[in-house]
Amino acid sequence: LMADMPLKRTAVAASLSIVGIILSIVFYIYARNWERASVANDLNVRAAERVEVVRNQVLRSMEVLQGVSSLFSTDPHVTRAEFRQFVQSALSRQPELHALAWTPIVTSDQRAAYEADAQRDGLADFQFLVRGWGDHLVPAPAKEEFFPVYYIEPEDRNGSALGFDLGSSPARLSALQAAAAQRAPVATAAIRLVQDTSQRLGFVVYLPVFDASPSPKLTGYCSAVFGVEDLLGPASVSQSSESMELTITDLTDGNKVLLLRGAPEKTANLVGSSTMEVAGRHWQVSLRPTQSFVAAHSQGHSALILLTGLAFTLFVSGYVGRGLRQRAAVEDCVRERTMQLSREVAERRRAEEAARVAEAQYREMFENSVQGIFQTSLDGHYLRANLALARLYGYETTADLIERLADIAGQLYVLPQRRHDFIEQIQRQGFVSEFESQVRRNDGAIIWISESARSVRDADGNTLFYEGMVVDISARKLAEESLHRYRGELEARVRDRTAELAHSNDALQVEIEIRQRAEQAAAAANQAKSDFLASMSHEIRTPMNAILGYAQLLHRDPFIADGRREAVETIMQSGRHLIDLIDDVLDISKIEAGRAELRTCDIDLRALAVGVASMFRQKCEQKGIALKLECLADLPNRVRGDERKLRQVLINLVGNAVKFTRDGQVRLKIAPGEGTSAGTRNFRFEICDTGDGISADEQQQIFEPFQQGPAGLRCGGTGLGLSITKRLIELMGGELKLESVLTKGSRFYFSVPFAQTSASASQSPRRLASLIEHAPKVRTLVVDDVHENRQVLALMLKELGCEVSTATGGLEALSLLDSTTFDVIFLDILMPGPDGVQIARQIRQRLAHRVRLVATSASVLVHERERFFAAGFDDILAKPVQFERLLEFVLPAGEQFADAHEQESSPDDAADLSHELAALPPELREQIIAAAELYSVTELRRHIDVIQKIVPATSVLVSRLRRSVRDYDMSGVVELIGAGTRPWAVSHPLV
Repeated sequence: LMADMPLKRTAVAASLSIVGIILSIVFYIYARNWERASVANDLNVRAAERVEVVRNQVLRSMEVLQGVSSLFSTDPHVTRAEFRQFVQSALSRQPELHALAWTPIVTSDQRAAYEADAQRDGLADFQFLVRGWGDHLVPAPAKEEFFPVYYIEPEDRNGSALGFDLGSSPARLSALQAAAAQRAPVATAAIRLVQDTSQRLGFVVYLPVFDASPSPKLTGYCSAVFGVEDLLGPASVSQSSESMELTITDLTDGNKVLLLRGAPEKTANLVGSSTMEVAGRHWQVSLRPTQSFVAAHSQGHSALILLTGLAFTLFVSGYVGRGLRQRAAVEDCVRERTMQLSREVAERRRAEEAARVAEAQYREMFENSVQGIFQTSLDGHYLRANLALARLYGYETTADLIERLADIAGQLYVLPQRRHDFIEQIQRQGFVSEFESQVRRNDGAIIWISESARSVRDADGNTLFYEGMVVDISARKLAEESLHRYRGELEARVRDRTAELAHSNDALQVEIEIRQRAEQAAAAANQAKSDFLASMSHEIRTPMNAILGYAQLLHRDPFIADGRREAVETIMQSGRHLIDLIDDVLDISKIEAGRAELRTCDIDLRALAVGVASMFRQKCEQKGIALKLECLADLPNRVRGDERKLRQVLINLVGNAVKFTRDGQVRLKIAPGEGTSAGTRNFRFEICDTGDGISADEQQQIFEPFQQGPAGLRCGGTGLGLSITKRLIELMGGELKLESVLTKGSRFYFSVPFAQTSASASQSPRRLASLIEHAPKVRTLVVDDVHENRQVLALMLKELGCEVSTATGGLEALSLLDSTTFDVIFLDILMPGPDGVQIARQIRQRLAHRVRLVATSASVLVHERERFFAAGFDDILAKPVQFERLLEFVLPAGEQFADAHEQESSPDDAADLSHELAALPPELREQIIAAAELYSVTELRRHIDVIQKIVPATSVLVSRLRRSVRDYDMSGVVELIGAGTRPWAVSHPLV
């Protein structure tokens, strides 16, 4: 019996070992199954979280789709631009939306109209399309009904889908029919999108649109296009970091896989899943963890139980020799330990469940709080934030806030130093309370916030992150700032008012002194300007006096040839125009300041037009273009206005027309205009050419100073002519207008009011010759230090029949007065030694008013004239000197004397003229009248040569005709020949 005891003990020990191993394995399997169930439950929770992310995105997109449907239900005529504006903000807020589109139902009869409307909207290649061979889009064949994609946004990346007939795709047509039947949004199965060339899957949600009639009629479909990757991508944001495989399948489409994100290693045999409904389709999100994930999330109870059981079994087997006495104790110990382990497992399970509930409650409180709640890292970016904080900072979602606000110090705080102050205070105290700062919202607005936060530390005291709350205090800060500003403004007003009252007398005195100095400076500047203008006028007019004086003498020479006489006339006309230009240049400051003055005189409009036209006759002959002058018969002989400014305007406009016309003609037309007032009448002037014309863009530009079009730059010039012309016309009371057509020419026209006068025509050369021949001798004295000026004035006076003496200075003139008596003294103003004003005062002291004093000066400004009259001068003769003006000083009764002389001499001349006219052939008379009406000077001279062969050489008729032609007096020619009742002229082609 004693020998069998070891065997029994061995058998018992072996039995106990087997039982212990079996029990260890049983408990291990039980604990392992519990741990796997815990991991599976965690996987289901994670899958549900991903489902919630996708569901929220789909719901937001469905709200946008409902809004688009309401738009087309209330207004069936939404334009492409209105659709783009309506969906633009939604597309920018929701990146998961690949596109939003509108698809009308189009019958075969409406197809052409829809395609034409889209092409008018800017889609030049728009047409209804279907998929052909090789998936290429081809024009849709004819059928009864189409479902074309008519509007789609954003158009830049979805434009290729425009016109695609949804009815040609079975998957799309099935979804359309289901949506119409259910009157709810219906999604397609996963399909390849027409506009996506990368062959990635997508799906479309269709929502039917019915009109607002009592019997609603289906008019079309609104659609939202999603890319599977774009929509479901957020569900796998943390998949790679969690080491698990993500699968999203479409249960409605036979468990078709929509998205698969593989794990980096082999997965375990565990699956967590959750389902959701998306526009009539059921999707399932499945998560399969890796072995390492399961190992990391297991609590190790099963292994502990297994090891403990094995150790216990080994312990029992090792000590079985101690006897069966310890068996019961060992068994009790095992049972007690097993029960303890069970209790620990149950307690751990309850703790995990309580933690899960607490986390859910914290999440709900975190997300639904009305105050901004955050967690930020130590390096300055957000780890977590609730929706209230995102909206406070101007972001739509917390994800948008966390993604875009990567640098809190630089991007959020207006003063980046505030972030450093925040960190320093929270590290020093462990918390901050009511930390106020200015921050910049996403839209650029600046607000005030108050932060209360604390630092979260680990067991070793190291700071992990900061968490706290944010409150918007902008309204309070605005009130405080307003109160502080109002208090400061009130204090400043009191100080300013006190200082204002204290220093008002001093400021008034200083202002008086400044104004006095400014007035003195302005008076000095005006005086300097006047001196400069007088000097410039004198310096320029002095040489022009000699040029025009000798030109007038040559023009009056009876022995000069007719061809040379025309050249001299051109010199006179051009010289006078140059003087006018000089006056305008000197007056340009007055024009700019609005102080320019009109110098009125009697104007012969016909003679003025002829003189202007004659200046450009030679230029037109050289270019081979016609220059026509049109003056209507009812023009008055004389009007009153500023002849010099009117001449310059016509010369500038005719000159431009000739310069920019290569062939054709230039026409100057003068006619009475519409509208009259007391004593005035409007006259219309037109300058037309057949040049290249002026573009619409250049028509406003060319009236600006120094501005020229391309043609002006080619032909040269300063760009001032039209600017000065426009201002001169406005000064005379008119407005310059332009009509021009490219390649057809231009027309400048304006109307100017002139005072009507009953004065007769100016003295003709034959009347002046009569005055000179029969006038009494006048003794004159010319005093001028410039030889040319003195010589030309003396020659002109001798031409008028005067006795002339000259003096080179004022002292010489005074010495001549001691021995000679003079009727008229022409006294230059600017001379070395005593000037003309000083000499005039001495002459008046000697002779009183027994002699007529005339000041000759190149400076005739208003203030200068007043000074001359104050010195004792009777009149002023401006340089350059003109014969007609000079005659007024030596023949004061010239007009009456000439009339009397003509009456005395007219009987004999009239008899000779009558005989000579009777001898002319009627055909020749008609030719002369026609040439005068056409203003053909060449033809008239040829006819005069023919007349000279018929009548005697001393013919009165020939003499008068030559004078009239020389003076461009065409009306005199017509009256002389005997056709005075005919119109003076209709058109005068000068070339």
